[in-house]
Parts: sequence; structure tokens; C-alpha cells
Amino acid sequence: MMQHFAIDLIPEYGTEPFHGTERVVNPTWRDLQRQCNSLSNKLRYRRAKFAELSLNPADENDSEKHEKWEKKKADTLEDIEQIEHQLEILPRLLNLWVRSSVNSLDTF
Repeated sequence: MMQHFAIDLIPEYGTEPFHGTERVVNPTWRDLQRQCNSLSNKLRYRRAKFAELSLNPADENDSEKHEKWEKKKADTLEDIEQIEHQLEILPRLLNLWVRSSVNSLDTF
């Protein structure tokens, strides 16, 4: 039955030979780099939003609108500070990961 249906070839289906000279990006590195890029873009948009809010203040005569504007501006500033803090940590993780992976390669 295995000869008729080539069941023994199933594990090899869709595989290709892998040459030792090809460079492959580590999935962990890719995920960390993707997170870093995502945070950078979020930070850029939050800063633009904050600048827009700063340039277009709400009318101080209308207290309800002004309070809403102040709260929105404060929330945006808080988001910016959180993202900046995360962006300080993430490159350190990338560097630590690179150093640990290089050190583990040296042991071979």
C-alpha cells in the first residue's frame, strides 16, 4: 500500500534543500525588530497628534470643550511618555539578544 500511494514521500513534500551559505533571519530577532518599528511609528503619530492639539487649542470661554481638549492632550502626552519608555527598553533587549546569540555561537 505504501508503494501505491507514496506514503513514505509525505515528509519530504514541499521541502527544499537548504544551502549553508544562505542567511536566515531569526524569528525572535524579526519579532523584536517589528515591535521596535511599530512603537516608532506609534510615537511619530502620537507626537503629530500632540502637536496638532497644541497648535489648535479649544476655546477657553467654553469650559466643557476646553476641559475635553486638556484631557485629550494630557492622555496623548501620557501615551507618548509610555511609548518612549518602551522604546528605551526594546533596543536594549535587541542588543542583549544579539550578544547572547553571538556568545552561544562561539561555544560551538
